[in-house]
Amino acid sequence: MIALPAKRDWLFSARTFAAAMLALYIALALGLPKPSWAMGTVYIVSHPLIGATRSKAAYRVFGTLLGAAAAVFVVPPLANQPALLSLVVALWSGALLYLSMLDHTPRHYLLRLPAYTMPLIALSAVYAPESVFDIAIVRSEEIALGIVCASLAAALVLPTRVSAVLSPRVDGWLKDAAAWATDTLGSNPQPPSAGRNRLAADLLAFDQLITHLSYDATSRDTERTAGELRARMSMLPPLLSSLSELLAVLRKTPGGVSADLLQLMEDTSNWLGYPADNPWFLSQARALRRQLDAPPPDGGWPSLLEGTARMRLKSLVNLWQDCLTLRALISRGLPLWDWKPAYRRWEVGVKARHYDYGLLGFAAGAAALGIFLGCLIWIALGWQDGANAVILGTVACCLFGSMDEPAPMLRTLFIVNTICTMLAGLLLFAVLPAVHEFEMLALCLAPPFLVGGALMSQPRFGPVAML
Repeated sequence: MIALPAKRDWLFSARTFAAAMLALYIALALGLPKPSWAMGTVYIVSHPLIGATRSKAAYRVFGTLLGAAAAVFVVPPLANQPALLSLVVALWSGALLYLSMLDHTPRHYLLRLPAYTMPLIALSAVYAPESVFDIAIVRSEEIALGIVCASLAAALVLPTRVSAVLSPRVDGWLKDAAAWATDTLGSNPQPPSAGRNRLAADLLAFDQLITHLSYDATSRDTERTAGELRARMSMLPPLLSSLSELLAVLRKTPGGVSADLLQLMEDTSNWLGYPADNPWFLSQARALRRQLDAPPPDGGWPSLLEGTARMRLKSLVNLWQDCLTLRALISRGLPLWDWKPAYRRWEVGVKARHYDYGLLGFAAGAAALGIFLGCLIWIALGWQDGANAVILGTVACCLFGSMDEPAPMLRTLFIVNTICTMLAGLLLFAVLPAVHEFEMLALCLAPPFLVGGALMSQPRFGPVAML
């Protein structure tokens, strides 16, 4: 079932379209050769959240300048050696794509942008290398203009703070985690559900929100609090999974789960439903910790299993207390000065990620090889406008090369590009010849761009709408 865009999606679309028209108008007034770059940049940079727009904008400016400088440096000495220039372009894009995949913060734009900005400028100037500096300057101006217009619109027109959407996302995640814990501690544990799988995906989305908090002017104190919360949230799923397996083994032992442990599980399950502002929340947590610290009766292997289950339950209580306390601090906008964590482990908060360097190298190498082969085919065919095909392929490789399976998205790119080309032809030959004023031009562009902008803010349709 396709969900129609909500009111906030249409408001975001209208704001973005207004910023794009402003960038287009200024670009036309300044006489820039490709005003569409300024307009397109607005849509690339814009995001419903002001912090995300600022973070993308800042790094995109510097990334564009870095790519433009590289093109100016590379093209003049290699203009008469097309194969070598193609190799340099491919290696540049592949290397920066690889480095960008090692950074999951907005800083990766600082590397991803030069990866395709340099080929975009360099390949455009291959037939006129003496003009590469002018092309670099103009492209930088057009892209910077689009970024400035998008940032101003996000800041002045109905700005939405990252902190405003943080608390509802956390509430939804904690609700799913509480349901999982309740199922695990209940007398009839349920099999894994889609909600549990959604926890991991939502945690990644929450991680992305945190990376934009430092660019949200009202969220200076919230950034560290959210980081501590995210670290503890990431420990809940493996803890609940191990506790579930442990209790399943205990239930199969001859004596089953002891009456004391069953009572502790029930008390813990009931306590998970307490809000952080409940006067009994902290006192009940302390009482549960005292009971869980009591050693189980000595009974061999089942006793060892029960002792481990008690340790897991105590970790669950400590983590849950920290999560709800930190959530309350975020909602009130309070700093971490007086907060004392209940869950004390040295690795909490360590930003450790696993990187499969071999797989990342393969993805970047495949993208570089695709770019190089595209250049060789262009050279062999002697196609005057073949640079545009290679540029489009380079952008696709850089945008989708980090995906686990980029082929489906590349097919989508081809289909969407074909449809948009036909739509552009319809506008160009049937509509725009009758347009002689900027106001009418904006009116003709409004229908597709307003619909596309509304779909951009929906995760399901965002990539396709962006294309």
